[in-house]
Amino acid sequence: MAGGTDSSKNLTRRPQRPRVGAVYEWHPEGLDAFDSKIKLPKGSLVRVSKGSKLGTRLPLPFTYLENPETGEFLGVALDQSLKQRGTQFDEI
Repeated sequence: MAGGTDSSKNLTRRPQRPRVGAVYEWHPEGLDAFDSKIKLPKGSLVRVSKGSKLGTRLPLPFTYLENPETGEFLGVALDQSLKQRGTQFDEI
């Protein structure tokens, strides 16, 4: 702690994983933008699901998705492709 600074405390927080059962907007990024099995238009609503009866979760940064209205399994996607509803996005 030379000079009164503590380098062991990083003030940036790690992003939260999407919560199972929560509804998000689909905005494909990374691999999802190029090679995704989920064929939905940008901005569509999706719900995070458990994916199997055992309740196992995928390793970071992947999440199981389903249709929020029908419960139909859509596939696996990157966490960063899910955005909270009502959030404004900059168009690139």
